[in-house]
Amino acid sequence: MPEVAFLTLERPPVMEGCSDEEVRTKILRLVDEKELEYLAKWRKEGREVMGPRRCRQLSCWSTPKTSRTLFTTNPRVSGSSAAGRIRVLEEDRAFIDAYREARERFMAGERDVQWPYGTWLMVRVHRMPVRERPSVGR
Repeated sequence: MPEVAFLTLERPPVMEGCSDEEVRTKILRLVDEKELEYLAKWRKEGREVMGPRRCRQLSCWSTPKTSRTLFTTNPRVSGSSAAGRIRVLEEDRAFIDAYREARERFMAGERDVQWPYGTWLMVRVHRMPVRERPSVGR
C-alpha cells in the first residue's frame, strides 16, 4: 500500500470563479457532512465504525472475522415479465432433465444417445448426435 496518494481535482462548472482553496474547502466540508451523516445513521443502527486510526492499523491481508451471506438465490433468469421468466425457467429445467437422461444412458454404455440441443461438449467436441432445435414460441 502506498504511504501517500494524490488526487487531482477538476473544477466542476458550479464552482467556476472559486479559488483552488475555496473549492478544496467546499469539497472537504461536503465530505465531512456526509461522513457525519453516515456515522450517525450507523450508530443509530448499532453498527460499529472503525475510524481512520484503527483502519490504518489493519493489514491489507486481513479479512473480516465474521461472514455474511451475500446472495441467497442463484438468479439465472431475470426480466420484467413473470410469465417470461417462468417459461425460460421451465425450458431450462427441461434441458437439464434431458441432459441428465442422455448422460445416464451414455454412462451406461449406450453410444448413440441423442443429446439435447445446446449441449456443446458432447456434440461439438465428441461428435455425438444431437436432437433438433426445439421450436420456441417467442
